[in-house]
Order: sequence, then C-alpha cells, then structure tokens
Amino acid sequence: MKATSIFLAIFAAGSALGAPASSIASRDVQIANCGSSSDAFHLTSLDFSPNPPVSGQPITVHLVGSLDKAIAVGASADVTVSLGFFPVINKHIDICDTLAKANISCPVAVGPVDIIETMTLPAGIPSGTYTIKLDATNADSSALGCFTDDLKI
Repeated sequence: MKATSIFLAIFAAGSALGAPASSIASRDVQIANCGSSSDAFHLTSLDFSPNPPVSGQPITVHLVGSLDKAIAVGASADVTVSLGFFPVINKHIDICDTLAKANISCPVAVGPVDIIETMTLPAGIPSGTYTIKLDATNADSSALGCFTDDLKI
C-alpha cells in the first residue's frame, strides 16, 4: 500500500517531525507529538492541499519548522500505517536515502525548514482514516522527532 507516500514525502522534505507543543493544528491537519521538546526537529506548520487528499490525484504538502541539530548520514525512521486496527505498513527507512529522492543531501544543516512538495497519490488507495506514526533518530541515536496523525483519504 502506498498511503505512506504522503508522509515519506513530508519526511523527505523536512526530515523527522516533532511538534513543539502537544499537537500542531494547521487547517484540518492534527499532528500529535509523540516525542519530546528535546527532539531536533520542531514543526511549526503542516498543510495538505487538497485536504483530504484524493486517491490518484496530486497533493501538495507544505512543511515549516526548524532543525536544532544536523541530520547525519545514518539517520533512520520507523514508519507505521494502520487502517483502523489493521496495520498495513511497518517500515524502517534510511532518512538520507529518502531525502536524496527530494534532492536534499545529508548532512542536513541546522536552521529553518520551509518545504513545499507536490506528488501524485497512487490510484486505488482504499478510502478510510489511516493512522500514521513516524519515529526518527539521528545516526548517533538521538531523537530527531516523532509524530502521529490520522489522515482521511
């Protein structure tokens, strides 16, 4: 299932996500921080257009935040996607490999992050509410960020 392509693109665009408060609300996007305030990435806003996304159609993701610690080669993330109570994806990804697909190379420097990424969702994604969790660590095992989101398609 390709439902995580949205979140992998977000991840590729801005790396690991960790909200500075308990949650971030941008338009109708609700992201819960499952990390801590010491995480390296702090999310300011995240918007999808259209929201909700439509299977087989383009989606634009706009991510804004800041990075307190450079993302080093060897950083990784665990991505879990569930539809209801049923897990559909459980994947470990190399962050730098994912970033390279968005023309971003590691190490990723400390500072502001403002990324807009457009992609087309695969056709045939079943409608429903997907729960996505992304938990990322740097090469030295320090936390980059963790977030969860319910995404309706």
